[in-house]
Amino acid sequence: MESVLFLPEEFAEFELLPAELPAEQTTEIDRRLRLAVKELFWTLHVLFREQRGDDDGE
Repeated sequence: MESVLFLPEEFAEFELLPAELPAEQTTEIDRRLRLAVKELFWTLHVLFREQRGDDDGE
């Protein structure tokens, strides 16, 4: 059975990926996933600050 990787809608062009990919495609996916994770953590950081009332004008 072949392993697959499911990604969020933003990565629709990579909707269903085989476990083994060419290096250049893997690099692009890694880059885009890192950016998405960075955005997610920043969004969570901002939401938690707003929830706690820590808005210091940044």
